Amino acid sequence: MQLDVEEVAERRGAPDKALGAELVRVLGLRFWEASNVTRLRNGVEIFPAMLAAIGAARTCIEFQTFIYWEGRAAEDFAEALADRAQEGVIVRVLLDAFGCARMPSRLVDAMRAAGVEVAMLRPVSKLQWRKLDNRSHRKLLVCDRDFAFTGGVGIASEWEGDAQGPSEWRETHFRFEGPVVDAFHAAFMENWAEARELELGPSVLPPKESAGDALVAVIRSSGGAPSNEMRAVLLALIELSQRTLKLITAYFVPDEALTAALIAARRRGVEVTLVLPGEHSDWRLCNLASGEEIAAIAESGVAVRLYQHTMLHAKITLVDDVAALVGSPNLNQRSLQIDDEVAALILDRKLVATLDADLAADLEHTEAFVAERWRQRGPVQRVLESASRVFRTGL
Repeated sequence: MQLDVEEVAERRGAPDKALGAELVRVLGLRFWEASNVTRLRNGVEIFPAMLAAIGAARTCIEFQTFIYWEGRAAEDFAEALADRAQEGVIVRVLLDAFGCARMPSRLVDAMRAAGVEVAMLRPVSKLQWRKLDNRSHRKLLVCDRDFAFTGGVGIASEWEGDAQGPSEWRETHFRFEGPVVDAFHAAFMENWAEARELELGPSVLPPKESAGDALVAVIRSSGGAPSNEMRAVLLALIELSQRTLKLITAYFVPDEALTAALIAARRRGVEVTLVLPGEHSDWRLCNLASGEEIAAIAESGVAVRLYQHTMLHAKITLVDDVAALVGSPNLNQRSLQIDDEVAALILDRKLVATLDADLAADLEHTEAFVAERWRQRGPVQRVLESASRVFRTGL
């Protein structure tokens, strides 16, 4: 069941009431009640949970990803999806044609041979040049009406393991149960209908019963739209924060509004922490292109920390110990303006406490970004930064 302003306020005491109800009133968000959300940390937890849900599915599996490359996980997922299709389960796999270009063709062939419906979204050869840059960055898995997953994980060897070193990326993914699963199904079908002709039929599954205490709003954004709901929600959360604001992102390329919002939050007394990849970043162009903004944010009093243990790929925003925004979008202009994304805004103090504890552990592997030191950088780096800023709007 979805809730309006009064219902959100009734189910949550202050400050949950104020934050949730204000987001409903200003942005028109709709929260799904009685959902259960489980945090999954790193591939060692993420992949077994997803594969278990696939193995338990009896009616329909919907799987969408931006990255499907190579490795043990790539083999396991192809095998599991093919197995369910052979058992008569409807299996739909939607792959972004650009992001999954490194996927071995034999895995696609094996899934199709088993009866999996595999579709490539926005193949480059069929796109007009002006649409070439608009990709679907969504990561979704929906199994029957029992489970839905979203977050940052890709299907590749980089995400295997428990972030014990540079070859094992640090990631957080989420499993959802309860009525909100239907909203993730709708997000999948939005892109599936673009890639394949949409066939509608009678529902063969009973309505999903309540599974937990969390309130969850699912946010979908489409690149190139006149207004971007994901960006609006992020800016609203920053503006509504009163005490603490913690942001973790793999790629940080803020526009003027995001930079200003973070600085304004700090100036009004909010304790703001921004955690970014450090020396193991897989896309250092983002760091080069955003140095000026990162320095300005740090000089305003925001605690900017660089994660040094391995590549940090998680995407999480925590607000006032009350709310968490999680899913596929990064804090870059590509996620907030160009690509299709999906995220969940969760009101659940227990989950936020868990994520806060994860962050505390991650901070032990960080170093502070020192703006003064950055401003003393050498001429070579300055040239590289100047060149990289040309591509800011596409990063």
